Amino acid sequence: MKAAPSYRDTTRKCKSADLADVLRAAIRDSGLSARRLGEMTDVKQQTISTILNGQADIRLSTAQRLMDYFGITVMKGK
Repeated sequence: MKAAPSYRDTTRKCKSADLADVLRAAIRDSGLSARRLGEMTDVKQQTISTILNGQADIRLSTAQRLMDYFGITVMKGK
């Protein structure tokens, strides 16, 4: 199994809407299919495809699963 790329070291200030963009980039950069990523994160393939296409807002619980998998953390800014 291929290890997930780490996005922990990414230091940039994000607006709240940018979280979806960070997740999209992580998904694309992983090289995993929506089906395989879904199996590994317990997120439906259709949901991952919808996120990638920007067709819907991401539920917090879904974002958390993907963030956990990719090692993405959110820090409160000033």
